Amino acid sequence: MEELQAGDPTVAGPYQLLKRLGGGGMGQVFLGRSRGGRLVAVKLVRPELAVDAGFRQRFAREVAAAQRVGGFYTAHVVGADPEADPPWLATAYIPGPSLHQAIGRYGPLPEHALGLLTAGLAEGLAAVHDCEMVHRDLKPGNVLLAADGPRLIDFGIARAVEETHLTSTGMAIGTPGFMAPEHLLGNSAGPASDVFSLGVVIAYAATGRPPFGAGIPHTVNYRVVHERPDLSGLPQSLSSLVADCLAKDASQRPTVEQILDRVAIPDGTGDSWLPPALTTMIAERDVTPPTHDDTVSPGTEPEADEEDAADRGRPNDRERDRELHRHVDALLRLANLEADAGNLDEGRTFFQQVIDADGTPEQTADARKGLGWFETQAGNLDEGRKLYQQVVETGPPWHRGWALNCWGLLEKDAGNLEDARGFFRQAIDIGGWGTVMAASWNLAVLEVGAEDLEEARRLLRQSTEADGPSDQRADVLMYWADLERDAGNHERARQLYQRVLDLKQPPAGSIT
Repeated sequence: MEELQAGDPTVAGPYQLLKRLGGGGMGQVFLGRSRGGRLVAVKLVRPELAVDAGFRQRFAREVAAAQRVGGFYTAHVVGADPEADPPWLATAYIPGPSLHQAIGRYGPLPEHALGLLTAGLAEGLAAVHDCEMVHRDLKPGNVLLAADGPRLIDFGIARAVEETHLTSTGMAIGTPGFMAPEHLLGNSAGPASDVFSLGVVIAYAATGRPPFGAGIPHTVNYRVVHERPDLSGLPQSLSSLVADCLAKDASQRPTVEQILDRVAIPDGTGDSWLPPALTTMIAERDVTPPTHDDTVSPGTEPEADEEDAADRGRPNDRERDRELHRHVDALLRLANLEADAGNLDEGRTFFQQVIDADGTPEQTADARKGLGWFETQAGNLDEGRKLYQQVVETGPPWHRGWALNCWGLLEKDAGNLEDARGFFRQAIDIGGWGTVMAASWNLAVLEVGAEDLEEARRLLRQSTEADGPSDQRADVLMYWADLERDAGNHERARQLYQRVLDLKQPPAGSIT
């Protein structure tokens, strides 16, 4: 961590920039602080990427997708502005060194730490893959070692950078020795490609060296595609698993769920999962934001009193935040469970408790959106409108888009078709994973009802080309195929039905 240098920005969006944390393929990384005092890692995009309009669009798309990724073993995306100059992305600040820094300074991790590292990264990848994303650049520099486990960072964002470079070079962008063979040969990176990279990372953490050696990038990449990895020195408990992860054929690799079933996690590892030297590195990075008024001059802070002394034995702010977020997540899941079960009063109660709690903006927006849908289905349209409006006014971008989409459906069912069109168009303008796909489809349905088939076809094409879940893409294609069949365009309908069949049978290692 370094002091800011001359010419460095001091703010990015709502965050004050405090220190330099380092740099990466996307740009410079700073330690930032929110207005409420929370620490974040803020990445500012490099100038040569920022001037590329195509990159900004891809960056916005990938950020919107990354904001959906949850799970304990990822550094959550808490904010971004693809339209800023330069564009920026903020994630939760993880006080700890990267795996690359830790191995470079102190050598390989002990066996018990390797088991926990493997399980934590597999769980983190599962959270990424559950959102139909791929990390694409899993490497030691993108793994942070925190006191309570590893964290994945930069998931999905590599794709925006990679596609920008591909436009001009035609070559896959990544880290030599950590990209899977199919990524190198055809720039086809799916969940199985992340599993390959995980195997390389674990081998590196266990031995202090990459299993395909070092040297000129082309030489290292040739070894990845054609030669066997050097797994000497791996603990017996991991050697078979890592070897399976490094299979050349993507279809022969285990899934992240299978990895979690196979990895051995020892019990009773003590107070820390890491060696003492690494816990010291974590402590050096554990920066606590000031809690007093920034206008207080150094040396004039009030002395600790008895109440301060009593606080020393209590959980710190970070621990309380984690406990609160787990509590709110549990309430949110209970709310959805009760709503799905038709228990109206219980569902409302839990949703309201989430809204009243001081959780994350994402949790509050999820609760308002869920309760809005709940009230709409119960016929309480004005209450639904009020809740959707609150999300649109205060929620994060992806949640705003989904609230607008839901609001549009409310107005469509109420017969307010022009209002519905307006909300669907706003949702499309906001963008985001799944949002454009759903809103374009909903708007297309309105245009079919208005007998404007050309506009409906344009919107259906836009929907099928947008990022989103493959099952929803199949539903849109089926709707479009039925439309063409009913219009007598049988050959076009055949093509669309075939696309549905192709979606249901993706090639090994691909992601749709």
